[in-house]
Amino acid sequence: MRFLIDKTWDGQLVPDEERALVVARIDARGLHLRIDAPYAGDPPPDHPPGPTPELWNHEVVEFFLLGADEHYTEIEIGPAGHHLVLQLEGRRQVVASELPMTISSLRILGGRWRAEVSVPADRLPKPPYRANAVAIRGQGEGRRYFSAVSLPGEGPDFHQLESFPEVTLQGQRSIQTSTDRREWLAPLGGLLAFFAVIGLIGWLGLSVIRHQLDQARAQAETAEESARSPSSLAAPMAPASSASSSSGPEAWVTPIGATASARAADYTSGGVDIGCAPDFAVDGRAESAWCVDGEAAGAELRLLVPTARYRALRVDVANPVGARRVFAL
Repeated sequence: MRFLIDKTWDGQLVPDEERALVVARIDARGLHLRIDAPYAGDPPPDHPPGPTPELWNHEVVEFFLLGADEHYTEIEIGPAGHHLVLQLEGRRQVVASELPMTISSLRILGGRWRAEVSVPADRLPKPPYRANAVAIRGQGEGRRYFSAVSLPGEGPDFHQLESFPEVTLQGQRSIQTSTDRREWLAPLGGLLAFFAVIGLIGWLGLSVIRHQLDQARAQAETAEESARSPSSLAAPMAPASSASSSSGPEAWVTPIGATASARAADYTSGGVDIGCAPDFAVDGRAESAWCVDGEAAGAELRLLVPTARYRALRVDVANPVGARRVFAL
C-alpha cells in the first residue's frame, strides 16, 4: 500500500520535490517498507548506524502500524542507516524498544534517499490495521514535519491514533492514499502516449518497407520471366481502331500463345476466330484489351497499359499449360 507524504502535518500541500513515498506490504515474514524521500543533509546522530534511541530528533521517515486494542509498532529509519523500532500498548506507552530491523538497501541519490527495510512478523500488532507515514527534517527553526494524513491540534503530534485511516496491507501492491491521485497518474498517461506514438511510427515504417519489398519482388519476377521467355514480349504496337482512356506513355503487352481473352465468356473453342474488345481491371482501374482475329490455337491477347501507371502487369491466360505470367512493360 502506498502512503504519499505530500503535506505538512496540518494538511498544507507541499511541492513535488518535498514529497516522500512509503510503500508498505505485509506477508508471513513481516512488514516490508520501501522509502523514497527528500534528502536534507541534516547531521546524522552521534551513534553508529543501527538501532538508535531518540532517532525522531534527527532527519527521519516514520511509519506507524496500529492494530487492535491500541497496540502499535513505530518504525523509524534515517538516511545514514540509523533506525528505531518501538512496540507500544496505548498512546505513547512503549513496551519494547530498539527492536531488530533488516535493511535490504539504502542509498543517497542526489537530493533524495531510498531504502528498503523489513520488521519481523512477531513485532507487529494484530489486525485490523490502521496506519500513517510521516517525515521529519531540518534543524532549529527550519525543522519541518510532514504527514500522509492531516492531523488536528496546535502542533505536530504523530501519535493521534484516531486519525489513522483503515488499511489492508496483506496482498496489496499499490493503493494510492493521496487525496490528489491525478498528480501521480499524469506522468503515467504521458508515458503511455509516448509509447503509442513510437508504436505508430514503427507501424508506418514497416508499411513502407513492406511496400518496397513488394515492388522489388515484382521487378525480380518480371526480370526472371523475361530471361526465361524472351519471345513472350512483342514489340510495342497499337491497332488502328483502338484507343485508351488512360493518359501517359503506353506499351503493348502480348502474351504469345494465349487461347483466351480477358473474360472467359469471350473465348470460343473449336478453331473459331476470337473477335473481342473486352474491358479488364488492374488494381481496380478500368483498362482496355483487344483480341487479334485468328484461330483459337494461335490467337493473341493484347493489353494496352499506360506505363506511367504500372511497372509490371500480371495476366492470367488460359494457355495450354495453365501458366500465369508477368509481362514487363
